[in-house]
Amino acid sequence: MGGGAVISVKSGEGYLFHQDQPARLCCDRELSTSEIHESNDFYGQASVLKRYVGYPTSYALKAVLEHAPVVQENMWQQDRRARLPVNFSCTQLRADQMRKYSGRPSFPIGFGFLYAAKLVESTHGAVVNRRGTVVFPFKSTHHFATEFDHVDYAKRLAALPDWMQPMTICIFWKDYLRGVYQAYVDQGQQIVTAGHMYDAEFLLRLYDICRRFRFAVSNEFGTHVFATVASGCPHSFVESGAIKRDIPAEYRRDYVRDMPGFLQVRDQCRALFSGGLHRRTTRDQRRFVDEILGTDFVRSPSDLRWLINQAECRDKFWTFSRCGDHPMVKVIPAFYRRQLRQLRQRWKPSTNGSRAA
Repeated sequence: MGGGAVISVKSGEGYLFHQDQPARLCCDRELSTSEIHESNDFYGQASVLKRYVGYPTSYALKAVLEHAPVVQENMWQQDRRARLPVNFSCTQLRADQMRKYSGRPSFPIGFGFLYAAKLVESTHGAVVNRRGTVVFPFKSTHHFATEFDHVDYAKRLAALPDWMQPMTICIFWKDYLRGVYQAYVDQGQQIVTAGHMYDAEFLLRLYDICRRFRFAVSNEFGTHVFATVASGCPHSFVESGAIKRDIPAEYRRDYVRDMPGFLQVRDQCRALFSGGLHRRTTRDQRRFVDEILGTDFVRSPSDLRWLINQAECRDKFWTFSRCGDHPMVKVIPAFYRRQLRQLRQRWKPSTNGSRAA
């Protein structure tokens, strides 16, 4: 990907993807994607990869993508059961884990955010004259809300040193709809957003936000720590009041923040980024971020295109699989398993005894 001319953009001005118009970007919507495994396009990751290699958005990847860097040793059930021939992971460690859980060959390619950064830089050039601090209040999720005192937190941010000001709040779409952004507006802080999790430009927006600021702040561990540091923003934790989440029973079993692997990485992150406000990113901090994001595994367009084409071939012709330590067994290629499933669903008797249309 060739670099464009360098442009000077002040933070808070000239956002490339309307990030300063949250009312426009945060409205709820349905997922619209060509992906066979629809969660591949959560946060637009599949869309970014296809744009990077020059494939049309109508093309469907024949690989499973995890929609965020995973730091605990488990695998989302929908990903594990996907009828696709391979997995693409962020890191080699994660590839080994995904192979164990799914029985599919797994290949590390780095996180989609890193490809979004390359796309933005090659198309629009670099941003100079970074200014101020971008803040990521700990977000809600699609299925449950995160609660803490946003009014108090906005005041704590306003009291930070002048060299970190002004504060710009990157609000998650769900929290914008909940209205929690008003606490920050009342303190005169600007609101921006990367948009809805079903938006194909989410990662592009996120990178374009991060690259405009000198510093980054949050009150809890999450993907935003890796995204901001990878974008050149030294990150600091500025604590809020107590954080609460009411987890519905149906999601409690798969709640990753209770899992040992997650807690270990969270504690490591907290230790690395503790000790006050950071003006610079240390070598250890950057190494930690690169290891989680899989920076060393980012592929060139031609290399990633080759892997995508290999997945396409495996989808129709690869007939062996292995799960854990079990020997290789012959299986029906993924393409035909999907067709069989669709036929079964089509001809499954309906509740009134007739065949489904």
